[in-house]
Amino acid sequence: MLGVILYNGDKVIVYKYHGCGNSFLIVNGEECFDYAKLAQRLCNAQDGLGADGLLAVNQNPLTMRIFNKDGSEAKMCGNGIRCFVHYCFNQRLIEGEVVKVSTKAGLIEVKIISTNPFVCDVNLGKPIISEESPKPIVLIDKKPLELQSLWLGTEHGVVLVDGFSELESKAVIEEFLKATPFLNGTNVNFLIMLDSEHALVKTFERGVGWTPSCGTGAGASFIVAKRTGKCGQVLRILNPFGFLKVYEDAKGRVHLVGPSQRIAKIWVKKILEK
Repeated sequence: MLGVILYNGDKVIVYKYHGCGNSFLIVNGEECFDYAKLAQRLCNAQDGLGADGLLAVNQNPLTMRIFNKDGSEAKMCGNGIRCFVHYCFNQRLIEGEVVKVSTKAGLIEVKIISTNPFVCDVNLGKPIISEESPKPIVLIDKKPLELQSLWLGTEHGVVLVDGFSELESKAVIEEFLKATPFLNGTNVNFLIMLDSEHALVKTFERGVGWTPSCGTGAGASFIVAKRTGKCGQVLRILNPFGFLKVYEDAKGRVHLVGPSQRIAKIWVKKILEK
C-alpha cells in the first residue's frame, strides 16, 4: 500500500507539490477512485484544495497517471513528473538517482540532480514536428501569428509573440485552438524571446487553462526557438517561481531541468467512496 492517501475515519491525507508554480495533488493510484471526478472536486480552488492537476501513483511498474482539473486525462506533464519523482523519493518508493516512470506517453527517464533543493532532469525524448507546421496563421489585431505545432510527450502549439497582454481573451485562445492540426486539441504556448539564452512562456493548457508554468510546453518552446534560429543548445524559461532549463542532447532528445517543492500534507473529508 502506498502512503499517498490514508484513511482515518472519514478523512483522507493528500500531498500537494509544485514545480515552478505548476501545482499537483498526489493520490494513490491503486485505490478504486474515479480519478476524473476526484480531480474535478479536489483541484477546484473554490471548494476543494486548488491545484492544476492530480497525479495518481502506481507501483510495479512505477506509473504516473495525470488528470487535469476538468477531469480529462493527460498523456504527460513535465512539471508533474518532477513532483511525482520528488514524492516517491520522500516516501522511499524509489532508489538511486535515475528513475524510469511509465506514462501514457511511454517510459520517461528522470535523473535526480540534487535533493536540497530537489531538482530533476527529465528526458522528454525526441520531438515530432507536425508536417503542417508552421502553416496555420491567426490574425490578432491584424497581425499574423504562426502556430507551430509539434509533439513532445503531448500536443503543443507554439506562437512567437512580442507581448502577452493582447492574447489573454477567450476569443483569441479559441482562434489558436481551432488552428491546430491535432484532432484532440492542443496546448498553446506563447513565447517571448528575451535574448538567445532566456525566454518567457505563457501557456494555455488543454483541460486546465492558464498555468504559471508548463514543462512540456517549455520544451516545445525551446524546439521552436531553436528551429527558428533564436537560441542555441540551451534555453532558460523564466517565471516568478524560478526557471526551467531546456537543452538538447547529442542524440536530439529534449531535456527539462527544474525544481519541485512539497507544499503541504492535507487532511480532507473523504468525498468519494472506494
